[in-house]
Amino acid sequence: MPKTIASKEFEFAMVTGKIHFLRAMGEGQYMKAKSTCKGEGFAHLVMDDRGQEWHDYVLEFMESHFPSQDKFWIGADDFDWDYEFSWVDGTLVADSMKTFWLPGEPNFKNGTQNARCVAIVKSHGGKWEDIVCLALLPIICEIRLP
Repeated sequence: MPKTIASKEFEFAMVTGKIHFLRAMGEGQYMKAKSTCKGEGFAHLVMDDRGQEWHDYVLEFMESHFPSQDKFWIGADDFDWDYEFSWVDGTLVADSMKTFWLPGEPNFKNGTQNARCVAIVKSHGGKWEDIVCLALLPIICEIRLP
């Protein structure tokens, strides 16, 4: 019997010439979000790394599954403390993506706490914000085919 790439709970999307499967998985802290997605086989936290068209699609998906939530995790962090964010696949967040950051971000701080994880903020036009990894935010998992 052939193995399925994505379970039926994942939603198919063909955006930016790539095949994506997305699934809303409740809420959790960033590390729980990463492990929740990894537990879904080939899945990882959704990466907002494909330009404006993909960014807009991810925002629409989030709105349809978590309409009352303002922020949600994307798969980028700075756990090696080098002041550069990397996607969960290990690639650096490109300089070309700087337009997605809120003004003044990333600043690696949230008050007096270190902010080493990244969320999208709907109320600020879908801009990115570095936030404390212990925040409880919605989780969106992604399976991407090349």
